[in-house]
Amino acid sequence: MFKSKVKKAIKGDWYKGNDVKSLFINKVEFEGKLLPGAASSAFGEPYQLKDAVSGNKFKYVLKAVGIEDMNDFIMFLNEVNTGLEKSALKWGTRIFTYTFYDFIQKKTLDSQSARQIMEQGIPNRMLTGIYIMQHVLRGRKATKSIKFKSLGDFTDLFGKIPHIRNQLVIRLQYLFKEFYKQPKLHGDLHLHNILVVYSIEKKNVLIKDVKIIDYGATYTFNDKEKRVFDNKNSLRNIGQKQRSIIKGN
Repeated sequence: MFKSKVKKAIKGDWYKGNDVKSLFINKVEFEGKLLPGAASSAFGEPYQLKDAVSGNKFKYVLKAVGIEDMNDFIMFLNEVNTGLEKSALKWGTRIFTYTFYDFIQKKTLDSQSARQIMEQGIPNRMLTGIYIMQHVLRGRKATKSIKFKSLGDFTDLFGKIPHIRNQLVIRLQYLFKEFYKQPKLHGDLHLHNILVVYSIEKKNVLIKDVKIIDYGATYTFNDKEKRVFDNKNSLRNIGQKQRSIIKGN
C-alpha cells in the first residue's frame, strides 16, 4: 500500500537530523519488502531496511502509516513520542526519527505543516506518516539459531515447557517494571504486541530479549495522575488505575 510513497520519501536525508546523529547515522536503503516475521498491524505497515554501509538488514525498521484525519495524526505522533523516549531502549524498539510525506506535493513535511493540512479537513487529503525505529534484533542477524516471534506464537511453541516458561516469566516481570516506571496505559497490549527474541543452542531455548511494540494508543499519565502511583507503583495498582480510566472513573 505504502511502497511507492516510502520509496520516494526515503530518497531524502530527513532521517539524519541533528537530534538523532548519535543514535542513527548510516544511510539506509529501502527495498520495499515488508518486515519478515512481523505480524500485520491495523495501524501501518512495517518494512525491512538495509544499512547501506554494513548491509545489515536487522538494525532498522521503517513503519509507514496512512493519515486521513486529525485522529490518525494524533495517534501517529503519540506512537512516535512514546517510542522516542530514552527509556524505550529498555522495554521497546526505540524510534529514532520520523517525518510526514505529502504525495500530492511530493515532499516530506514537518509535524507543524502536517498538522495544518489535517486541520483543514479536506476530503481525501491523505498524508503518510513514516518513522524509523530499532529492529528488535538490534543488528543481530536472524539465523536458524536466533529468531524472534510474537509472545503468542512463542508461547504456542514453548509455553508448556517449565524451564522456558520460567525464563519468560522473569523476562516479562522486568519488561513490565521498566515499561510502567513512567506510569502509562499502552491501550492495545496483547500477545502479538510483545516480541520475544530467542536462540536455540544445543536444542536448548534461551530467551535473549522481550520487547513491547505498537504505541499508537498509549496514554502517559500527567503529573496529577502520577501522584496516584507515589509509593504504590506495583503492577496491581497500575492495573487498577488503568481499569478506572477505561471505565471513565
